[in-house]
Amino acid sequence: EKEGQPEIISEKQGLILKSDTIGGLEALINIFKEHPIEQATIGQITKSDIIKASDNEEEHRIVIGFNTKISEETGNFAKDKGVKILESEVIYHLSEEYEKWKEEIKEEREKSELEDVTMPGKLKILPGFVFRASNPAIVGCEVEGTVKPSYKLMKDDGKAIGETKQIQSQGENTSEAKTGDKVAISISGPTVGRQILEGDVLYTDVSSEEYKKLKKNEQLLSEPEKKILEEIREMKQKSDPMWGF
Repeated sequence: EKEGQPEIISEKQGLILKSDTIGGLEALINIFKEHPIEQATIGQITKSDIIKASDNEEEHRIVIGFNTKISEETGNFAKDKGVKILESEVIYHLSEEYEKWKEEIKEEREKSELEDVTMPGKLKILPGFVFRASNPAIVGCEVEGTVKPSYKLMKDDGKAIGETKQIQSQGENTSEAKTGDKVAISISGPTVGRQILEGDVLYTDVSSEEYKKLKKNEQLLSEPEKKILEEIREMKQKSDPMWGF
């Protein structure tokens, strides 16, 4: 630290803090003292601050300014570099906004972990709504949990039964169906009247690896999804007691 100035310039990765005055910077350092601080300097936010922040891990890819003003050009530069700018004239807003932003990053990260995972879902084939028997079978279903196109399906005894192709809601293709939706689903594999019947309940075929990921991010699942996930686990463990471990 420089004599007489609270400026911090450190080698470690952390937050980039800026304020227009020494007093403001001291207050800012104090409010973020629980966090690693890479740099705390007096002045407006500059492109070099943004470049420094752009090399950091996600939760430190940020410049926090107390009583600073950022030009449009610098703001656009930050966007291009994927750096978040937080500015306020109320110091407590900055720490609240930073915590909120960190929470958003965490949620985004968890969501992207589940992007390609088969979600827990089940569908009941509605009697009287068989639009086509096979190649693919097209049936009206009521959905619980989440069902998407290209999901493998199984019967309630855990036997694989085919794969969802398209989902239509009111004549329009849709990328997913959720609890309470009544949709038409095309299923490649089975024939209605043979492998599947009106009134049957089919489940999404979640793999053991997918189950582990879903359990790890359980806070992102709806209540019906959690319930169906446990039903799937019980089904799978009848034939393989180690499934999901």
